[in-house]
Amino acid sequence: MIGRIGEILKLTDDEDFLKAQKQFDDDLEEATEVLQSLLDKNILSTDVTDTQMHMAAVECYRARVCKWHAFAVAFSEHGASSVFLPAKKKGEISEADRQSHLKHLAAGSKAHVAMLDGFIRCIDSRVNACKKVLGIEGDGNNYGKKYVS
Repeated sequence: MIGRIGEILKLTDDEDFLKAQKQFDDDLEEATEVLQSLLDKNILSTDVTDTQMHMAAVECYRARVCKWHAFAVAFSEHGASSVFLPAKKKGEISEADRQSHLKHLAAGSKAHVAMLDGFIRCIDSRVNACKKVLGIEGDGNNYGKKYVS
């Protein structure tokens, strides 16, 4: 998995960029498998401890997903930058073709951004739903409420 945004920004060759984007896609698919299975789980359980553990397991992914989201945005923006513009030699390539080339490079990353935005919303929604099931959601003031276990 890409470890730093700087690694993405150092890419200046189309082939290297697409290879790194493919590797990111593969790594992301593997890294989100557990999260996806957690989000697929039904949380309407009467077991308080199980619901609390589930909520904690889902919530612990949020920071990672936000980091992956930042990488996807970096891929998307960098892929659409002038770094990857094909040289415009007289009569060889049209402006439409140049723009099409940049869209091609950024397309996969834009899909990653959308997917990760969805995961962030799902994580927040699931945590809020768990809080509601546990009775720890309300007016935002949990003072004096006791957790039942």
